[in-house]
This record gives sequence, structure tokens and C-alpha cells, in this order.
Amino acid sequence: NLTDWWGAKMVAEITAENCRAYIGHRAAPTICRRELGFLAAATTYWHKNKTKLNSLPVIVKPPRSEPRTRWMTRSEAAKFLWATRKLNPRQRKRIRRFFIIGWSTGTRHKAITGLRWDMIDLDARIMLRRPPGTPETKKRTPPVRMGRRLLSHLRRWHRIDAGAHTYLIEHGGRPALEMGFAFESARDLALLSDDVTPHTLRHSRATHLMRQAVDPWQ
Repeated sequence: NLTDWWGAKMVAEITAENCRAYIGHRAAPTICRRELGFLAAATTYWHKNKTKLNSLPVIVKPPRSEPRTRWMTRSEAAKFLWATRKLNPRQRKRIRRFFIIGWSTGTRHKAITGLRWDMIDLDARIMLRRPPGTPETKKRTPPVRMGRRLLSHLRRWHRIDAGAHTYLIEHGGRPALEMGFAFESARDLALLSDDVTPHTLRHSRATHLMRQAVDPWQ
């Protein structure tokens, strides 16, 4: 998206006026803010590591969106899982695994789809959410201790996969990185509102733990 609009322009043309024009062109404030962040990072990287610019352009971004606070009740979660029965078998397998892991651990979308079987210790009940040797980022992914229900699901899935798969959630032999379409299909079948997204699972886990008086740091 950045290349299509900015590709033929010079750095000097990265102006507030052109940034606003790009925002209007994209008409997706949340995504546009992220894309302009990439543009800012690219110009800063070039300035520091390639050729110094006379001055760094000031990049105007759309305002931050309000933080999402939507979380799912246990009843809504049950409706979602029941609705997955109407998906095709492959979709159903992927989205059920994704949902159960997200609901049980509050793990982010990308970390769930990147889970490999060698990151799961069924005996120690520990799930690594970042492959060994991968550097940590600001979006921390510490190991998590698995509860009995999730452990039961994982042991069953492990028997089903029988060593034939590297990733817990695969599509065509590769990790199923994008669960949006299947998630939306199940959500719509469950008659849940559009503000239920994959990230809602993280909010739901945190909310239910807080309602159980678990320490917020934990």
C-alpha cells in the first residue's frame, strides 16, 4: 500500500499535506496509522544507516483509535464453539484450536498461529509462546503454564496429529497465519457482534482472571 502511493515520490515530498492525502486515500485510520509508522521507520533507518538526509520528514498520522474493551462471556464462547460445527472440517479444526488456546491463555493471534509442537511440554505443562532463540519484542510472549482443560485438549490434538504436523494450526503444511476469515465466519454463525475479533480472546482471558481476583500483574 505504501509503495503504490509513495513509490514514485521523493523524500522531500513526505509532507504533512501529502500524509493527509494518503490518509484520505486509504480511508482506514487504524491501518493507515500503522503504515505511516512503517514509513517513518524506513526514513529514520535510511538516515541513520545509509545516507544522512538534510532533515527527517515530519510524518502526520491519524489519531489513535480508542482502545478496545470488548470481552466475551462464557455463554458467548460456548455459542462460538458450537457455531464452528457448521464450518468445513479443516476450517473447524483450525479455528477451534485457535479459539481454545486464545481463550485459555490470552495469547496474541500471531503467537498462537506460530505455535509448534516442540514448543509444548505436555509433561511439565508449559507452553512456550516464542520459538527458542527468537528475541523478545515489546509485545512480550513469556511461557505460560497450561491449565487442566487446555492440557486435555492438547494431549488429544497431539494424538490426532501423531507427529505428522510441525505446527498446531496448519494450512497446506504451513502455519495458518491468518485466522480472520474463519473467525468471522464462526462469529457470524454464532450471531455475535462485529466487535468480536481474535484479539477479543486476549481481553476475555484477562477480564475473567480479574473477575476471579487474580493479581493484575499475573
